[in-house]
Amino acid sequence: MEGDFAGYSATCHPDGVFVSGSKASSYPLSKALAGWRQGFEDTKAGKLKASVAFRFSQRFGDATTAHETGIFLYTSEPTGGEANKAYIDFEALLLKDGEGEWKVMMEYQKAAVNEEAWEALAK
Repeated sequence: MEGDFAGYSATCHPDGVFVSGSKASSYPLSKALAGWRQGFEDTKAGKLKASVAFRFSQRFGDATTAHETGIFLYTSEPTGGEANKAYIDFEALLLKDGEGEWKVMMEYQKAAVNEEAWEALAK
């Protein structure tokens, strides 16, 4: 469901960490989620169209752990406005919990990149 903040939040471990390369900082993933909440609510209310797509450059893991690197494309378009695209170089660490669900333990948004870097991962 579009604008599903609860569903998205459920993919994050309660003790997860968010790392921001652009802000040279790290803090609880729950704090990052709180900052993103309004975007989810605006999407759910139809004030904003938002989407995210991933392309991976590397994925390692086993039955209970995973490390992923790549780029995600976040597109947002306010009603009646122009679409904004952000290409973000990222890394993530995930764990599978006791119920078999994958949870993000660490999301590292390293830096903004360009469309050319995004397209290079399509090859």
